[in-house]
Amino acid sequence: AVGDLADASLRPCLELSEGLVARAGDAEADDRLFRLMGQPRPGDWLATKTELGQTFPQYEKRMGPRGSPLPSRACNGILLCPIGDSFSSAIGRQFLPHLVDYCRAFFPGMKVIVLERPLPVTGVKSRENDFGHQQYLIGDIFNMLNTHKSVLAHRSSYCRLGITLDDIYPGEDWNYVFGQARPMERVGVFSFARHSPLFYAGVHASHAASNLSMRDFLSWLRSCRHTMVHETCHMFGVLHCVFMRCLMNGNNGPHDSNSGFSFLCPVCLRKLLHGVSPVLVGRAA
Repeated sequence: AVGDLADASLRPCLELSEGLVARAGDAEADDRLFRLMGQPRPGDWLATKTELGQTFPQYEKRMGPRGSPLPSRACNGILLCPIGDSFSSAIGRQFLPHLVDYCRAFFPGMKVIVLERPLPVTGVKSRENDFGHQQYLIGDIFNMLNTHKSVLAHRSSYCRLGITLDDIYPGEDWNYVFGQARPMERVGVFSFARHSPLFYAGVHASHAASNLSMRDFLSWLRSCRHTMVHETCHMFGVLHCVFMRCLMNGNNGPHDSNSGFSFLCPVCLRKLLHGVSPVLVGRAA
């Protein structure tokens, strides 16, 4: 899956993986990192979805001169596009700088830019969720990311990421999703609403700031960062990982046995190293 181990370009990737394991700390115990995937448990993503995985040679063939384009010096931007007014809330103003810094650290060599003004939700189809909060249709947001003049003005953007603290859904047959990406269009939409520790108590994510302990806030932030970089990796052509426990594992929520990993396994890290630049080695420093 990881490709030719004799390839010199892989050496920094393996060294970086070893460093991440050694420095993971209490957040993720070393003995859980980069283990081979076991049999899925009932309710796990792989128990409900059939995914064959993506080896590095398959990724290399898919991306590049004869496949999907990779970032370049002229097209090296990650554009974060706040949706609606949720990021003007107290919690939104706290979150956004952390998300930008984390994205820059995770994708070195890429320029992370925040859209000057939030995109309006006027015209985006919506419905009420179980708590009476507005829930927005992802398809309409995708269309906005592909057509809004303020987004298109950023011509150096390699990918465009819509972010919101409002709930989202992909269609009438779905209750919700955390996020969704269209890799061929290099657009994604991510909601951080249901990561909130108070979401299922009926508190809208934008109103949660005054009711959270520091521990809950940091846990929420960590989940949001995880969702953001997972979906952004899809923009770079990285599919769900079925080889090891990894950031790119598909999961069905917090009860999935493969949820919550913050690091790329050696297979997926090599893909991102190939897709972004050799500067990626610096992210473990």
